[in-house]
Amino acid sequence: MVKHACFYIVMILLITIAIPIAAAASDLTGADFAGNIAITNTGTAATNVSTVFAMDNESLFSVYNVDRDFDYVAVTSIAGTDSKFSPGGYEDDKWQIFMPSMDEDQTNYELLYVGHSDLAAIKYYFPGSAGMVVLDNSTVELGNYGSMELSGFINTTAGSGNIANKPGAMITGIGTSTNGQIYSSIYNVWPVIAATNTS
Repeated sequence: MVKHACFYIVMILLITIAIPIAAAASDLTGADFAGNIAITNTGTAATNVSTVFAMDNESLFSVYNVDRDFDYVAVTSIAGTDSKFSPGGYEDDKWQIFMPSMDEDQTNYELLYVGHSDLAAIKYYFPGSAGMVVLDNSTVELGNYGSMELSGFINTTAGSGNIANKPGAMITGIGTSTNGQIYSSIYNVWPVIAATNTS
């Protein structure tokens, strides 16, 4: 009898350990409200896409006391994992959310959390084809030992433009004549470093 009880306890523990547990990096203990975001794909199956949804930012600020840096919001999947999202600007109610994959005619539901304190959600930036420009400021200088990290999809079609450019300091961009080539250069330093995409 004791052997059978030990066997069942061991099996229950193994099953419990084997079940994947979705953990959110966001801290939702400060969340006061949650609402559904329905994302519907009316076309063919797609992977790694972002879509836009409208959110009334002024209501978030005035009614729900969300800070203007959107630290008091988080978006998760129904399973509880963090979703990649980008709040709309102060005067732009168009938010974006990233979907790793969606089947044809599928609807996914994400949860938007609003709280009274920092929910520790990571906000993402989806620049689109126009990119973004940051005004020169001493607080964004790389200094003697700076680093810059970019991740995500980068269009490496020949001549598609710069990835990062600080005139007079450094540039990283796409070659003008060869697809799949990314170059980088620190001004007044030779040589130009080039890397070719082999995948």
